[in-house]
Amino acid sequence: MIDVPTPYADGGNGRGNYAVLNPIGVPFANGTVTDGNLKFAGLTTNDKGVAATISVSGGTFYWESTQLSNSGASNCYAGVILTGSSSDVNANRVYVRGDGYVYKYGTNLGVVFPTFTNNDVIGCAYDRANNTLAFYKNGTLGYTVTGLNSADHTPWVGGYTTTDSLAVNFGQRPFSYTPPTGFKALNTQNLPDATIKKGNQYFDVLTRTGDNVSPKTISGVGFAPDLIWSKARNIAYSNNLFDAVRGTNKRLISNSTNAEDGTNLSGYVSAFNSDGYTITAGSVDNENLNGSTRTYVDWLWKANGSAVTNTAGSITSTVSANTTSGFSIVTYTGTGANATVGHGLGVAPKMVIVKIRSTTGYWTVQHSALGAGYYGYLNFTNSFDTANANLRWNGTNPSSTVFSIGTSSDVNTSSATYVAYCFAEVAGYSKFGSYTGNGSANGPFVYCGFRPRYLLIKNSSIVASWEIIDTSRDPYNVAYHDLYAESSSAESTGTNRLDMLSNGFKIRDSNTFLNGNGNTVIYAAFAENPFKYSLAR
Repeated sequence: MIDVPTPYADGGNGRGNYAVLNPIGVPFANGTVTDGNLKFAGLTTNDKGVAATISVSGGTFYWESTQLSNSGASNCYAGVILTGSSSDVNANRVYVRGDGYVYKYGTNLGVVFPTFTNNDVIGCAYDRANNTLAFYKNGTLGYTVTGLNSADHTPWVGGYTTTDSLAVNFGQRPFSYTPPTGFKALNTQNLPDATIKKGNQYFDVLTRTGDNVSPKTISGVGFAPDLIWSKARNIAYSNNLFDAVRGTNKRLISNSTNAEDGTNLSGYVSAFNSDGYTITAGSVDNENLNGSTRTYVDWLWKANGSAVTNTAGSITSTVSANTTSGFSIVTYTGTGANATVGHGLGVAPKMVIVKIRSTTGYWTVQHSALGAGYYGYLNFTNSFDTANANLRWNGTNPSSTVFSIGTSSDVNTSSATYVAYCFAEVAGYSKFGSYTGNGSANGPFVYCGFRPRYLLIKNSSIVASWEIIDTSRDPYNVAYHDLYAESSSAESTGTNRLDMLSNGFKIRDSNTFLNGNGNTVIYAAFAENPFKYSLAR
């Protein structure tokens, strides 16, 4: 049984891996997964199932499930589940069961499929572009579900009791029946090509040690960083943010409400270079980037260099936008009236962070997992709030051209100057979503479609830190070196917080910050490599 297909047609060095069932996919890995993660058996009166390790975000794919045993005619299921589902309930699934009933997101479509029993093979042919799922019994088309949600789905099987079991085949071995024309086996090689094949061409993480030398040029980044977020690790220094639109020697601090500081700095960014950046000596204060013997981590994003005027909104903005990586730096001057601001991305941002520059004020955050009815503060641990949310976002989610602002001083005081960092989602490179905590050390698995290089995580339901984890400081699966956007604290080295995996991340901590039971936890993730090109981890 093969697990490594032929090399990529484009000559890449990577080789793919076939999907298997995901035994760490809590909260819906309810059952026993065995035989190389290709066999599933249910739990006693649990009526649950397990998803596969690969989500389908594009293309046409075929796989088979063979019923091995059952406790009743209706107790084995095969189909798909919405990717990122926080619970294994009918509302998230499309499937057929042994008595021929087909269910679509909780709606019973009736007995529209032939009944099946032991040794029958149920073929699933999922067409992501047309949002259809065709069910086959022993090679014969039985029923096609149309009008699936325009969202990614993941193969899924389920059973009611321990005597309900199925074996799956995603192409590791020859299929029992010929797939429909144009449908492929589900392996990483057959996934759609990613727009960004190497995440470090647009975002990267660099660790270094300060030496109080000035000027100090940091090179070899591989791109011109337009946003530099730097944090000391071994001492309590502030989170310092510099960007190419506001210019050199202009610092903002994410753990402070301070206005933009451009005077009397030490250890600041003095030049944005084509392959890195230059910093000055820094031994004077606790907000510097180059203190002697201090260890640092720098998070670097590429926008588009010099900014241009953007008139898409009611407020004219200045924008440096990278439409490939979905990141823009926006500056504007407030009016004090409800307004819109152009962001230059061409698609709606999933996360917007706004900071007033000309005076003290909060770092205001809008996140797509919560919507325009909520706002949070990057410089506080407070939960996300709904009170007066319209004063921040004018009750409006971002569009493909603008984000909306209300009349709060956080985002729009007359004549005040602001900067906004806008992030759109790019498949295989960035992901902005949420998960529901379960309060267990066997926490949720979050599918990203890539191996994360960087995670920003915030429990939006309670008072909790904005945790930052990356694979430069934690190069193996287990990540436990925390830094916090709202705090100057030195790096913490606590228990195993989570696993960074080839297709996402897995929570391994019952701590309420990451995994409060029933809490909504939001995240922003940037890729090391798309799943298509990642090695299994």
